[in-house]
Amino acid sequence: VCFASHLLHHVSLFCHDRRGRETALTPVTWKVREWPVFTNASGNMNSWHLGPESPLEDGEGSLVASSAHLDFPPGSNLSPEFVHWRFPVNGSYIVSPPGHPNSLQLASYLSNLMGAGGRSAEPKLQTFIARRQVHSVSTFSTTFDISTFHSQEAEVGVAAHLEQLYHRDLGIAMSSNSTPPVTTCYKRPSSNVTNLVPYLRLRGITTVPSFIFHDLAIVSLPAAWKNRITLKIRASNITHYTFSAGPVSSQSQKQDIGFAPGLGLTWDLQVGFPSVSIFF
Repeated sequence: VCFASHLLHHVSLFCHDRRGRETALTPVTWKVREWPVFTNASGNMNSWHLGPESPLEDGEGSLVASSAHLDFPPGSNLSPEFVHWRFPVNGSYIVSPPGHPNSLQLASYLSNLMGAGGRSAEPKLQTFIARRQVHSVSTFSTTFDISTFHSQEAEVGVAAHLEQLYHRDLGIAMSSNSTPPVTTCYKRPSSNVTNLVPYLRLRGITTVPSFIFHDLAIVSLPAAWKNRITLKIRASNITHYTFSAGPVSSQSQKQDIGFAPGLGLTWDLQVGFPSVSIFF
């Protein structure tokens, strides 16, 4: 077993696969009185035949790299595959709350994913729940009910997230119908703004010079979409993420809001463990 990352076919030192660092398994031959010889780790590995053993049936959660459709049934708990950024706050994640079976209720806090300046651990708490990305080509989608959104800059969304300084986000943010939401890292909600309407906002943060950006897109949410909206992240090729949105009632109205390069989710010559997530 070794620690490795997938390299793309480019010269650039930053051209790592979006999945970041992973554990790789490769055959090793170790003859008596000699040094061990490792087989070069590549996309397709061959080793000794291990027999037709069934996958493990014990333990918690699902098998690594398995797909999942999650509907949060009543009486269940969050499975161990879920991860958080910062320590989770008790009561922030409620499975199937009264009157809303097969759903996950999220608590709203003042801090967003960037925090004040993109570095500090906010004392004002945040809500973030994620699953690690384990496939180069994959899809992650979540349906949100925004009927309780009534404050300026109230936001919920999905993100391709490495850490506080490296993530791409598609959110539904509330703002004045005459003034779209801004990209400020930290903005205190105001109770004096009226006529609030939802916007789709695609943005992110990175310190990799070639991939620094602010707004990628700010789009008014069509009124016909109502309150139940599906947000989706597609890792549709080995270099970029596609962010899309659409109403639950008519997936034919789904729109691609924008695209973002995955190579901004790195720091220096290191790569991390990107995840796809829900933030609030």
